[in-house]
Amino acid sequence: MDAIIREFDPRFEEFEQRSRVEVRSIANEMEERIRGILTPDQQAKYDVNVQKIREEFKMRDEEAHSGGPKE
Repeated sequence: MDAIIREFDPRFEEFEQRSRVEVRSIANEMEERIRGILTPDQQAKYDVNVQKIREEFKMRDEEAHSGGPKE
């Protein structure tokens, strides 16, 4: 069973990477459209919030790949 799982791991990782690229593309398109309707002040606040969200996702991703939360 372990050998079969190891055999399929690279395929799952490849799929995960492709999915991330697609999700990033969709998110970038959405962010551009949102920025298009905001005032400059609103854009600045929006950018701060987007950066916080990206940092949270990055931390979660690192935790998932490291096997647990980082201290």
